[in-house]
Amino acid sequence: ALASDTFVQSLDRLHMLYHNDVTPLLKDNQGGTYSTLKSVVQSANHLEHFHHYSKDIGTQTANEDDDSPSLDWHTDAGLFLAFIPAWDCHSSGAQMDASFWVKLPGGQHVQAKFDPGTVVIMMGVGVEH
Repeated sequence: ALASDTFVQSLDRLHMLYHNDVTPLLKDNQGGTYSTLKSVVQSANHLEHFHHYSKDIGTQTANEDDDSPSLDWHTDAGLFLAFIPAWDCHSSGAQMDASFWVKLPGGQHVQAKFDPGTVVIMMGVGVEH
């Protein structure tokens, strides 16, 4: 919660720095208006939950590519998503996993690099609406 609260407060400060008027940030279908991201987040449904993604190692054969994705490319449906990078628990000694990739607008695939202790915040498709 601390990471997402800090993120929301930072975006609100940036928004006020560049848009110091009283124009609403968002208007909903029922006529409600929101002047800050914090007000949007406070009124939204929260889906705080965990995901666990893994490959079924027991079904792989020696010829299968270990670099195959655990999950297809997708954009999460929420406003934003906070997560910690994966850990590889199958290697000798748990270590940070290097399997997170990002698809850039031009279609290029880029491997993400995370420092230890990082909390990653990604924008979801909800930010487009």
